[in-house]
Amino acid sequence: PQLVTDIVGTAEKIIKLQEKSNKPIFVCYLGKKDIKSGSDMLREYGVYVSDNIEVSVELIRKISNYSMNVKNGDVVKVHDIKQSSQYIDDVKSVTTDKTKILDDELVEKILIEHKIEIPEQIITPNIEDAVSFAVNKFPVVIKAASKDLAHKTDFKALYLDIRTVSEFETKIYELKEAITKKTGVTSPDILVQEMIDGQAEVFIGANREGDSKIYEEDGKGFGHLLAIGQGGIYTEVYKDIEQVLIPTNRKAIQEALDETKISMIINGYRGKQELPKEKLLDMLEAIQRMLISYPQIVSLDINPVILTEDRVVAVDVKVYVKN
Repeated sequence: PQLVTDIVGTAEKIIKLQEKSNKPIFVCYLGKKDIKSGSDMLREYGVYVSDNIEVSVELIRKISNYSMNVKNGDVVKVHDIKQSSQYIDDVKSVTTDKTKILDDELVEKILIEHKIEIPEQIITPNIEDAVSFAVNKFPVVIKAASKDLAHKTDFKALYLDIRTVSEFETKIYELKEAITKKTGVTSPDILVQEMIDGQAEVFIGANREGDSKIYEEDGKGFGHLLAIGQGGIYTEVYKDIEQVLIPTNRKAIQEALDETKISMIINGYRGKQELPKEKLLDMLEAIQRMLISYPQIVSLDINPVILTEDRVVAVDVKVYVKN
């Protein structure tokens, strides 16, 4: 603003215009603290105001695209996706006003319910049961259960490519001792999985804006934001992540995926074999159904999802719930 600009008076004029108009008004007030009085007044009357022109134009683009999608019948509604939830009572019974991580056993059931492929696995505190499972599945992976250690690589709670019983027994005792030392749990669960040898690793995540009633008529907030991108231990390094707000259609999910660099590898970079992209999109749609059917999920972290020549497998899944 110039020194002679009437900040509050300008805001008042915009508010009067908004009251008379049936079109949305987007205000870019540039000037930081100098225009705070005007910005506060606009927000108080429900007028959009920003100090970033590019963000405002992008928002207008998104709203315009949404309008076109409504006219073309491409907008997906919650009732088109939501399905009956077999384990909703189990989820509600552990959901409170504080964020909590779901036990791996319940997560496994919910994933299977939504036909999201996971490795063959067993969750048990019993070493004999773990060995019996592993001998028929070598090579295997052993890791801590999410309820004990959510971020396993940070605490050496993950062992890969184990191929013999002797190595398995050595590592599982090491793992149990590490978990007990870190958490105080004397008989921790151990998760044993078949080892998936893949050609690409994808990250799938989600965060909820609003409460667990978000998809009901009186719910407030935006819902879940679904994130897709490069997975593995270097997810935070590459920052190859695109996001899409759900509920949405398969086309929008694919467009978000196609914006990532990992999609180039999935599509067959430099003559390499294409990976099962359609199955990955199937999984993303299934995750969308799961989030809407279990709105108590406040956060979801699947890293990695491993892609082989013909499989898409959610290898490590952490689900957090909150009212």
